[in-house]
Amino acid sequence: MKVIDGVLGVEKVTPAEAQARFQVCFSCPHYNEAKRKCRICKCYLDVKTEQKFHREPTRLGAIERTHCWLAKWPGDNLKEVNAYRKLKGLTEIIN
Repeated sequence: MKVIDGVLGVEKVTPAEAQARFQVCFSCPHYNEAKRKCRICKCYLDVKTEQKFHREPTRLGAIERTHCWLAKWPGDNLKEVNAYRKLKGLTEIIN
């Protein structure tokens, strides 16, 4: 465990889940390959795809369940993602 993980209380998903998330990101048109970053949420995906929870910089460091802002990751709950989108002033995703 990295020191920063212990300080922030980072809890990670399984390696298989992290890989599945990253594969979704890698095939997404919003993925910036040069920076390995999402153009939508601005997160570095090598880190984000491994975390169960994270501190959301757009909401003053509030702790959120880690999710794709477009609800594309396996296991993303559309109702939960839309609740986070509402808190950020974004429109809901309609499926």
